[in-house]
Amino acid sequence: MNISRGEVSEFHYSSTMITSAQIILPYSTASGTSSKFRKIRVTDLKVSCAASTRTIKFFVSSYGSYGKALELDMPANSVVDLKWEIPYEFVVVSSTGENRNFVSSASGAGIKYAISGYIEEWTY
Repeated sequence: MNISRGEVSEFHYSSTMITSAQIILPYSTASGTSSKFRKIRVTDLKVSCAASTRTIKFFVSSYGSYGKALELDMPANSVVDLKWEIPYEFVVVSSTGENRNFVSSASGAGIKYAISGYIEEWTY
């Protein structure tokens, strides 16, 4: 489906969360002098924590962290199911020579999660 500025597509991802940055949505460098833009809107997030209390993060990464993370503190032995009517938004700008990715990370082991939403992408 093509609306307004760019192409829109859904994404669904589930995994066991690790303590280093784990790529959910990769985003490659732009070509030439144009920049590529990607708007990631998270609509659903389900997280289970089987270990002790953990902090989880979803953020945009380049050579370090970029922008503000969605950060949640998970109690031990818990399941959280979140849905947003106004989707939680991340904006990724990829310029020539730099890759940025939408990633997850946790403060320790024992986290499983499923995340979904949609992506709008365009070039300037």
